[in-house]
Amino acid sequence: MPGPSELRDALSLSELLRQEMAERGFTLRQLVSRSDVPRTTIYRWLSGESVHPYHRAGLLRVAAGLGLRKVDANRLLRAAGFPSLEELAASGDPDVLALLAYWSSPVRNNLPADLTSFVGRGEEITTVAELVCHKLGSPHERDKIVRYGPANGRSDRNLPCSTCLLCRQR
Repeated sequence: MPGPSELRDALSLSELLRQEMAERGFTLRQLVSRSDVPRTTIYRWLSGESVHPYHRAGLLRVAAGLGLRKVDANRLLRAAGFPSLEELAASGDPDVLALLAYWSSPVRNNLPADLTSFVGRGEEITTVAELVCHKLGSPHERDKIVRYGPANGRSDRNLPCSTCLLCRQR
């Protein structure tokens, strides 16, 4: 029996495109706006009227507009009868490489450049900060900022004492 990825690979261009749009909550209007591909072109792909697009540029812009990962973009390209992103990149054609820029950029995220041992330990940090705040004693002292950071002594994070739960309850 075929697995989910094999079934997904067997989908037609219209089925796969509909599925990707639904998973990401895109309407036709939103996709047209994000991809700069004409509405009628995307509509023909979605309706199954156009099974194999003439130009891969529009399909690549749609895949980038949807924010597809490489593996999903490759499935979309395969469904339309085009080579994979890697094969297209190997051509060395500057126009093609410009279309592939979305997938050649480093992964975007909001993580700090140098991760510390505190990543993912927010609850523990808050508990420690609250304990330190209450050891300070006077209200004036509690308004100071509690600093915490890596073992090298450089303070990466600051927590105003007034933000801890116990200080807000007083």
